[in-house]
Amino acid sequence: MGSRVFRAIALPLVVVFRLLIASHECPEQRRVVKFLKGLPREVKGLSFVTFFVSVGFGVQAPVLPIFADQLGAGTTAVGAMIAAFAIVRIVSAWPLGRLTSRMGERATLVIGMALLAVTSVFMGFAQNTWQLIVFRGLGGLGSAAFSIAALSLLLRKSPPDSRGRSIGLFMGALNMGLVAGPAIGGAMVTLPPEIVFYIYGGVVALTGFLAMAVMDKDEGHHQAATTGGIGTLSIMAAMRSSVFRAAIVMNFSLGWIVYGMRSSVLPLMLLNDLHEPKIWVGAGLALCALLQVAVLPASGRLTDVLGRKRPLIAGALALAGGLALLTALPNLTTYLLCMSFLGVGAALGTTASSAAIGDVTRGQGGTVVAIYQMGSDLGMVIGPLAAGALAEKSYPLALSLSAAVAVWGMVMAIVMPRTKSAVSAPPQPIDPNIG
Repeated sequence: MGSRVFRAIALPLVVVFRLLIASHECPEQRRVVKFLKGLPREVKGLSFVTFFVSVGFGVQAPVLPIFADQLGAGTTAVGAMIAAFAIVRIVSAWPLGRLTSRMGERATLVIGMALLAVTSVFMGFAQNTWQLIVFRGLGGLGSAAFSIAALSLLLRKSPPDSRGRSIGLFMGALNMGLVAGPAIGGAMVTLPPEIVFYIYGGVVALTGFLAMAVMDKDEGHHQAATTGGIGTLSIMAAMRSSVFRAAIVMNFSLGWIVYGMRSSVLPLMLLNDLHEPKIWVGAGLALCALLQVAVLPASGRLTDVLGRKRPLIAGALALAGGLALLTALPNLTTYLLCMSFLGVGAALGTTASSAAIGDVTRGQGGTVVAIYQMGSDLGMVIGPLAAGALAEKSYPLALSLSAAVAVWGMVMAIVMPRTKSAVSAPPQPIDPNIG
């Protein structure tokens, strides 16, 4: 039984790993290799790892409340368990960014994945609600360490003329995992909940070991950080750049709208205001997620060819336009159109804003990347709370406020300078004093 489960987990891991890392084209890989051509091995390895980490988040989602209920947790305790993960991610971002700058991305990545694996296993051993909350919170610490280190390493290893494509691959892997995870988790709800946590811990550990084979030792990172280079870019210096400010506001709006109210306020509007069947909740979320995954490769290419500014503007416009459409004409058709706009806007905004951060830092992340990611986490917490409070009085008011947040991101993108004109142009580092 144990060996059969191990083979079932290990085989797809090895297949995907070989597909991402393989350097020689074969017929069944031709289309994939064409997209991956020229991307560094580290980018492919990080995308591989991120896919399985994000699958695990989705797998755990339907199991967590079931396990908490078995331990006698009430609704407040379940809410605390979910909040603990997000709160720890936010409060730990800054120190973890500094840790990444000092120790290097590779070491921080290992620490993050180790925490994710160990805390997942410990959650399976939890005997009461408080243990579950504590281990879930520590999992948030591991998640923050992993995401900050992964994005920092991705930006450092991605050449400026293919940074958008690299981020498109990375975010595509992330979102594919988030789409596949809940479906796999739903199929595993018949298993004892603790088994799911053990499996996820094992998968994270295994993918971590495999990914280490394609990652360097961060010598270049330490050299930049110790010679007074751009690796020492301070938060205040970054904040003087209008490019950095636009990227943070865009990430905040993505957290607010796409990762927050999309799965909270909008489904409630569909059920309580539009009075549509529950099946459309899942259909709308799936449509948004699938469109986001489908558009990411094209978004990456556009970000490399056109620069970061125009995709940022287009992404914010898609977010605001989708919400405005649903506000003006609330019905099932416009709800699905809104979800489609959100998926496209998320793909454009995520790719362009992340690439812009790489331009500002010249590929050296650490604390600056941590602050950027805090924008999304804060939006994910504030958005559902603020929009949810307004939705109790008026759904159009809640949607209008959220659309205004997207417009804020669009205005910030309009006033920022162009960071890159085309792939044929030589890479131009961004002066932090711009804007």
